[in-house]
Amino acid sequence: MKHRNIIFALLLLAGGCLSAQNTESTAIPDNNGSTTASFSKWSVGATVGVDINVPIVGVAYMTDVEYGPRLGFGYGLNVAYRPFKWLAIRSGLNLLDKDYAFTHTITLGENQATLVNLTSCKYLDLPVMADFSVGKKVRWHLLFGGYIGYWLSGSRMGNTIPLMIVNDPGLVTEDYPFNSVRDNRFDAGLIYGPAMSIACSRVVDINIELLFFHGLTDVQKNYMMQLNPHYNTTTLLQAGVTFNL
Repeated sequence: MKHRNIIFALLLLAGGCLSAQNTESTAIPDNNGSTTASFSKWSVGATVGVDINVPIVGVAYMTDVEYGPRLGFGYGLNVAYRPFKWLAIRSGLNLLDKDYAFTHTITLGENQATLVNLTSCKYLDLPVMADFSVGKKVRWHLLFGGYIGYWLSGSRMGNTIPLMIVNDPGLVTEDYPFNSVRDNRFDAGLIYGPAMSIACSRVVDINIELLFFHGLTDVQKNYMMQLNPHYNTTTLLQAGVTFNL
């Protein structure tokens, strides 16, 4: 409910910005007497949104194993430097849920059990992006760059296999601690996507962004033979407020 209230408040603020465009102008005259929209060199902002992480895992011949996506939340702080009106360099921090589901179907004789494990992993990502944009009060953006992520914590909820009754698995919830032999602490890759910003005033903008995090590093170390690589691909839909300094 807390997350929904934050997102709803941002949507209401965006609607107010659109209404204010008919009565407020952010245009200033240049040296030639024409009018152009003003812009700030520096800006800071905060975002909140929802994400879906789709693990890319090679399962080879293991037809009884399946990896699936899971929903999570994302929060961010960012800072941008705009040397030109159409280009900004943006960085910051994103706290993301990069969760996934693991399903394993086990058959012993006539008995069959489907074990589902829901794994949750929180990452702190540092993106660096080029922000190309056009427009005046409503600006359209194209973001492209790279990111490096740091695994903060993990947990796992799922089934265990009873010794005798395979078709009645138990349910456990446990921490999923970092293992230096098995896990990679860092996750890195590409980040890109479209966005739009609405100017409420010369100081405040409302932003809506759709970002894709395409992982290029295996989240596992090569600790065993015939290990299948595991990559994170995360889609983040977020809204936020930017303050022009």
